[in-house]
Amino acid sequence: MERRFRWNLRQVLATVAETERALAESGGRGRKAPERETATFIATRLEALRAFFAAVDAGVAAFTQGRSFAPETVKNVLHMVSTRTVERS
Repeated sequence: MERRFRWNLRQVLATVAETERALAESGGRGRKAPERETATFIATRLEALRAFFAAVDAGVAAFTQGRSFAPETVKNVLHMVSTRTVERS
């Protein structure tokens, strides 16, 4: 079960990385301000997704190996996401 769960987490991380690459390749040159703002918003969300799923992956790894995992790790990620959402509004 742990391997399957972590495999799913890593699939999300791989998809986020692929989407970040595609966004970077599309470039910012020639874009109008609303398009740049949208691209920045998407990049910020992707960063938050990556950070969250990486923290969960690390937590699952620690749990299955009998090690402790600081809950602050996930709290910091959630704080990062909520702060950026408020900034966007």
